[in-house]
Amino acid sequence: MERKKPLLAGRQEFARLYDVAENALNARWVPRGLISYDDAVVVSGKYVFPGGVAVGFALPEGSNGRQLNKAALAALVEEQGATWTPETKAELPKLMGTHEYAELYGTVHSRVAGYVKANSPLVAKPDYYVSGSPIWLVDTVLAYAPTAAAASRTGVWSMREDVAEALESGTYDGPGSVILARGKKAAQAD
Repeated sequence: MERKKPLLAGRQEFARLYDVAENALNARWVPRGLISYDDAVVVSGKYVFPGGVAVGFALPEGSNGRQLNKAALAALVEEQGATWTPETKAELPKLMGTHEYAELYGTVHSRVAGYVKANSPLVAKPDYYVSGSPIWLVDTVLAYAPTAAAASRTGVWSMREDVAEALESGTYDGPGSVILARGKKAAQAD
């Protein structure tokens, strides 16, 4: 049985789909209340929207304003290997990025990112790249754990069961599970 793979979108995907600047989502649409971060999940400290939210954001065809670039949508579906378009975040499978992966293996996210870039056998091949960041289905990573353990020369690359359980159940609250303030907002919080 082939696994269903949902279409996902981050700020870069929104930009492609609507032929706008990459910051349109964060700088224009969310502040104006046209779209809400409540419709997204947080993966490695970034918002990831179900594909249906991104596609449904278009205005009616032929009207002025946000028009969906259908060629860009077809290319995105092909790139991601998406087999369906979820409408809500509740429909999404459990997802994880480099921060969650690092916590799962007791390391730092930059090491995981380096392993991804080097195609290391210690890390599963990402299921997606959303806004340039690797994203995995939690099931992919958990199924790959025996392969990763076998590839570890030192034998210390082993999965933390408590983190695996939290990721599987949707109760993970470690690094990457929230959006951290940056720039002026981060300085004001200090």
